[in-house]
Amino acid sequence: LGVQGEDNKNVVDALQFLNDVMSGKIKKVPARVAVIGGGNSAIDSARSALRLGAKEVIVVYRRSQDEMPAHKDEIEDAIAEGVKFRFLAAPSSVNCEPNVTGIQCVQMELGPADKDGRRKPIPIKDSEFTVGADMIITAISQSPGLEFLGNDIELTKWGGLKVNPITMETSQRGVFSGGDTITNAGMVIYAIATGQKAAVAIDKYLGGEGKLPEAIDPILTHTADIKGPHDPLKADRQLIQHIPVKGRGNNFKEVIKGYTDSAAYKESARCLRCDLENKEYKPQV
Repeated sequence: LGVQGEDNKNVVDALQFLNDVMSGKIKKVPARVAVIGGGNSAIDSARSALRLGAKEVIVVYRRSQDEMPAHKDEIEDAIAEGVKFRFLAAPSSVNCEPNVTGIQCVQMELGPADKDGRRKPIPIKDSEFTVGADMIITAISQSPGLEFLGNDIELTKWGGLKVNPITMETSQRGVFSGGDTITNAGMVIYAIATGQKAAVAIDKYLGGEGKLPEAIDPILTHTADIKGPHDPLKADRQLIQHIPVKGRGNNFKEVIKGYTDSAAYKESARCLRCDLENKEYKPQV
């Protein structure tokens, strides 16, 4: 956060908070929780706090809802569950005497776009206000610690390592990278994909053929009598089922139930149209 009072014991990092929740170290939170940030970690922290007994959870974000990097579905689920949002607000200090009682914020307005393409938030003069909270969870942007590299390897304007997108090799010959060291913070699947690219390139660099181990194809069997639509191109999209909001309460049950066998078949036939690509595929109609 970089504000006065952030070293208080009731100001916690989102990733540490989520780890402690998952491991069972945290089983209950205070009545009022404020979450600073607008990404998926912020939304996960807010929804977890509700499930751990918080009576009020407020997400404080310095931009508008449209600029939030969190997944739209996650935001909508958080709102449905009772999470409140205070947009265009940035923290300036933590109120603690000595326990946390709230966080002092400044109202913001959106100015020109910044280096990420999003409009830059600008403080509004004399617009301070307080968000009451007994616990503050910080979920702001993170970046890899690359200071040890000095000026030996070229960086992007966002602070990640600059790499060849095909080989994942950096500006330093023989040094490869991937994942969050490139994007600062991204999806796990992207880290896996760039890791595979780097593995192929490293193997070739060392004299190998650059071949990854062959994946073992799963054996698929039909265990149900599944019937798809007669005309997949005109079929309606299959909606993913969620458990009702009232059923989420103080538990960590999986909210998204997924597809039934029948719905999954109908959706794959509607979207993927495997029968148009593979002449051996026989759609069930």
